[in-house]
Amino acid sequence: MKLRHIYMTVIIIGVLILAAGFIPLTRTVPVTEEKMTQVTEYKEEVKTKEEVYTEEVVTGSEQKEEVLWRKSVPVLAGSTMGETFALTAGDIITLKATSDSDIMLSFTGQGDIYMTLEIGKTIEKEFTIKNDGDHTLLYSPASVTEDAVIDFDIVRVYDAPVVEEVEKTRTVEYTENVPYTTDVPIVEQTTREEQYTVDFLRYIGISVAAFGVFSYLQETRKKPVSKRKKKKDKKLKKKKRR
Repeated sequence: MKLRHIYMTVIIIGVLILAAGFIPLTRTVPVTEEKMTQVTEYKEEVKTKEEVYTEEVVTGSEQKEEVLWRKSVPVLAGSTMGETFALTAGDIITLKATSDSDIMLSFTGQGDIYMTLEIGKTIEKEFTIKNDGDHTLLYSPASVTEDAVIDFDIVRVYDAPVVEEVEKTRTVEYTENVPYTTDVPIVEQTTREEQYTVDFLRYIGISVAAFGVFSYLQETRKKPVSKRKKKKDKKLKKKKRR
């Protein structure tokens, strides 16, 4: 009787284990997923545009006057001094020199003689420069014994260009970073909840329950030894009575 109780308990345990194999459980599993995402990138593009600018244009010429040299110069007797000027062809030079005593002047440059040796207390000359370059004025007292102070007044008249600023348009190239989108694959790792059952518990439960049932049936088929003995004794008593 005790064995049958034990086997019945084994059957119950096997059924419980089998049932546990069907209970859904939850677990967190990692999930790797590849997605496409849009990324903004930049590329250089050469473009053109219209640009307004100003340009200086010579529209003519006008005469201007410039004081080239205006100075009082002391000169020692018997000495010669000089002054150099950078002049341009076409310049009109007006020269005036005055002194209390006689003086001597000459003006040359670039192979041209504009004034030979001029002598006097007041010397006035006007001439036009023929070639670009340096020109030299030489001066000295006419006396070798008497110093002199010379007052010079030299004026230059020249043609100056008339310049005007004119607006113009030109096409220029420039580089610009232009944005654009492109699809880029990225891998994302997330987690998700997953239900599962412990399958091996079913097999264990079935095995345990089957063992219990088999053992239980085997036990119920066996007759106890004590009962057999009693039956045998009863049969013997009946034979003696006869």
